[in-house]
Amino acid sequence: MDKLIQSIVRQLQHLVTDDVCARVTDLYLSESANKSSGGLLSTQTSRATAEGTYQRKAEQLMSDENCFKLMFVKSRGSVSLAMELLDTEEDNSDEPAEAERWSDYVGRYLNSDSASPELREHLSQKPVFLPRNLRRIRKCQRGWEQLQQERMSKVPSDTSHDGSSELKMECMFKLNSYKMVYVCKSEDYMYRHTALTRAHQSQQRVNTRLHRRFHAWLDSWAKEHVTSDMAADNRKWLMGERREGLLPCTTTCHPKVLHYINVNKFRVKYRTL
Repeated sequence: MDKLIQSIVRQLQHLVTDDVCARVTDLYLSESANKSSGGLLSTQTSRATAEGTYQRKAEQLMSDENCFKLMFVKSRGSVSLAMELLDTEEDNSDEPAEAERWSDYVGRYLNSDSASPELREHLSQKPVFLPRNLRRIRKCQRGWEQLQQERMSKVPSDTSHDGSSELKMECMFKLNSYKMVYVCKSEDYMYRHTALTRAHQSQQRVNTRLHRRFHAWLDSWAKEHVTSDMAADNRKWLMGERREGLLPCTTTCHPKVLHYINVNKFRVKYRTL
């Protein structure tokens, strides 16, 4: 217990004395005055812009640290805590500052008197300075294209239904900064040979279990918030019965089975005036 108290005291001392912690605390207090640090869930959409601005300011203050976003949700006397690690890494867009620094470096290198004419001519074309990576990527791309062509040429009956993999990893080079980045949502995926078979076998059991759990929650919520008169009015509105201001129509209910679940399909037929 003594070690725990000492650790807590050290953390509190760090929060008080550290400059970044002090600035983050001041930012939180100032944004709280502007109602940008939280509020009712019903008004969350109206605070989205202000909360986004507050988050960006905090990320700038802690640019060299791992930023965590904490959310406290209070409902019916219970409080839940959600923690999210924010992604503060650079995106795929080119950063003008880095691109300008890189161009200045290349320009100074070109103006060097010690560089040979052949080197200057080569550098003036702004080539990729890591050709081995470029050769490797091109080789992989050629291999993937050949694999895709072989798959397309295969007979459909020869393909396996128990396992699959797709190779579509893509990368590109930033022309301004000569950085290699991977294209978002082009990653590879793999799954076991028996994954689809087991998924088909368990689909009915999983769908039924989730359907029962959802209806159990819905029934408990309806008992607490929906009266019998409200349920009757809702059914009459859905079926188009004795409701003023509605076009004359006929609503029919057709029970059917969809994904092993009994559902009701409603069809509305409007009468011609």
